[in-house]
Amino acid sequence: MADGVKKSQATSSASMELLHSLLSAEFQRMLEEAKDTGEALGPAALSAIRQFLRDNGIEAARDSMGTLSSLVDQAPSFDENQGVG
Repeated sequence: MADGVKKSQATSSASMELLHSLLSAEFQRMLEEAKDTGEALGPAALSAIRQFLRDNGIEAARDSMGTLSSLVDQAPSFDENQGVG
């Protein structure tokens, strides 16, 4: 019985690795297509990509000379106490 459990776990692990690779490739394709066409990705796609990155421990650090820094500087700031509308 223990051999069956080990085989099941190995199969499950291999399936998860395959799923991870497929998701990663699809997200890369989506991002490259958006970059090439100039069309924005929808909120659901961006949320899925963000969650995938978060779940896999991938973070971006803000550097003082990079693109991420300039994007943050250009983004509007929102006062949490300010009402909407």
